[in-house]
Amino acid sequence: MTINGALRGAGTGDRALGDPLNVLLWLVNQQSAEGRGLKSGEIVSTGTCTGLDPVLPGDRVQADFGELGTVEICFE
Repeated sequence: MTINGALRGAGTGDRALGDPLNVLLWLVNQQSAEGRGLKSGEIVSTGTCTGLDPVLPGDRVQADFGELGTVEICFE
């Protein structure tokens, strides 16, 4: 992950309970236990493997997911 072009964090999916799918499974089980489940169209984030970094207005953050591509967001 970069913020304004500077490397700020790196990690792999195994930092999220061994695999991001394990996080999703935990969430599904928790929601099911509460009688809610997940609804079609909901977006699920399985957390961060890079840590948390503060951002300011004007910052540009880019995450590189290798073969899956990149995501970029600009904060106003």
